[in-house]
Amino acid sequence: MDAIIKKILEIEQKAQQIVDDADQEKQKIDEALELEIQDMEQEIHSKVERKIRQIREREMQEAQSRIKEINSKVKQQTESMIRYAAEKKDEWEDLLMNRIIGR
Repeated sequence: MDAIIKKILEIEQKAQQIVDDADQEKQKIDEALELEIQDMEQEIHSKVERKIRQIREREMQEAQSRIKEINSKVKQQTESMIRYAAEKKDEWEDLLMNRIIGR
């Protein structure tokens, strides 16, 4: 009877050791997974930051290009208006003088 109880206690002790070993292994796996998750999150964060930077750069280049186009058009229109005013200057002066003096 003592031998049976002793054998049961040994089996219980071995079972407890197996459970403890499994708990330790689970803890190691959990820690490894946590590190892997952190690495993945960091990688995703880096990719997102890089993509945001690329989009900003592209948008900035497009904006700069658009600004140059607008400035060019404004310059052309201004020059056109100045030429038109120079061409019409004498005509406008005569028209204004005629209105002033009542012709």
